[in-house]
Amino acid sequence: MPHTRSLLRRPEVERRIGCSRASVYADIAAGLLPRPVKIGQRAVAWPSHEIDAVINALTAGATPEEMYALVNQLHAARTVTESINVDDICF
Repeated sequence: MPHTRSLLRRPEVERRIGCSRASVYADIAAGLLPRPVKIGQRAVAWPSHEIDAVINALTAGATPEEMYALVNQLHAARTVTESINVDDICF
């Protein structure tokens, strides 16, 4: 099934992950969640495929070290101009 590329605003990220705003930003600071991307002068969002990857890793029981590695891979993939398959990213 192809990945749908959409952007999620913070309330939707909170709902999907099941945590508060404070937890979202604490996890970003700890490197356990990807940083949002700027979509406007005062607006940010998260690529849905990145949040899906985080949820899949958490569901699989990823350790904090594995989550940190996954987030680093997701950030690095943002700079790649060609399309990548999120399923190919290892943690």
